Amino acid sequence: MSNPARPKRGKRDTCPDKRVADRAATRFGIVTRADAVGLGLTPRMITHRLAAGRWRRLARGIYAIAGAPDTYEQRALAACLASGDGAVLSHQSAGAVWGLPGCERARQPGQPIDVLVPHRRGRRHNALATVHRSRRLSAPDRAWRGALPLTTPARTLIDLAEPVPERASGVAGSRHDATFRSAVGEDAGWDDRLADQVDEAVCSDLVAIDRLRRRVGVVCGRGRRGTRRIRSVLASWSAGATKISPPEARLDRWMQAEGLGGVRQHGVTVDGKSFFFDRAWPDARIGLEVDSYRWHGTPRGRRRTSDRAARLRAAGWELHSVTPDQVDRRDPYVTMALRAAMARQNATTANEHGAATRVFPQ
Repeated sequence: MSNPARPKRGKRDTCPDKRVADRAATRFGIVTRADAVGLGLTPRMITHRLAAGRWRRLARGIYAIAGAPDTYEQRALAACLASGDGAVLSHQSAGAVWGLPGCERARQPGQPIDVLVPHRRGRRHNALATVHRSRRLSAPDRAWRGALPLTTPARTLIDLAEPVPERASGVAGSRHDATFRSAVGEDAGWDDRLADQVDEAVCSDLVAIDRLRRRVGVVCGRGRRGTRRIRSVLASWSAGATKISPPEARLDRWMQAEGLGGVRQHGVTVDGKSFFFDRAWPDARIGLEVDSYRWHGTPRGRRRTSDRAARLRAAGWELHSVTPDQVDRRDPYVTMALRAAMARQNATTANEHGAATRVFPQ
């Protein structure tokens, strides 16, 4: 007759496995050796599970439970754990988590994971991660997305301003080869890519522009790479700037680069109704709008846009529109049309005043 007080055979294995599985479920299927021992498994039991294929080794002391999906988040967390205490996801890899444009490729399998560790801490050599070190990595630079530690949006943008390092990588097609450096814009348009990332982060409420500016002042010390680049991008944003969409922010930079000036989000009142232009030249009564499908492409949006245009034209405004794609391409025909409109206004003003005085940019 069996002793009811004696545990049934196999129960000792089952209970720890349940606890380990519950732990791994909150961490993208990952469990560390320290976790497993703390939850009741012995080193011999860990070895058995690895040999039986019930666990998969990701790095020394870091395992994935069999059947757990091989996701970007799993690889990213494993890279952070393998990089030692205080390690957080950073640079392109953190940008991919925050959804910043130009960082999508970092999610692809085979791409090295960027990890930032405090200076003189963490592990230097790591098969899973590209380890970056910083003397300025404090609590305001750290965030969590579920179980994943990573840099805040502000710190991520600051790190993305750094030029891609010239070094070899054992991973084919990694971001350290010339093809990838060209794709993300280091060789051409890198400043535009960073500006797009700042626009997206600010316009989607990931970070306030004033907070980003404060973190730049704290983190970007003398001699830090990328400081000039991030400060140049921030120069186009005024303190406490009105929230706008990313295409509107890119439109601002485009008009400034063309020397056309103009006023952002200029308000006009016609018959008691207020309207706002994405860009306007009030003295010339010329307005420019970014026509996105979301606001102008639906049936209701088209009716609203048509009514708005009729009222503004009746009030003497000349309306111009541009699509987000034209903004991205900086379509030269758009600026040509604006310059032509301003030239006509200059001619009209000259005739009215009896002098060929140019009062608007051309």
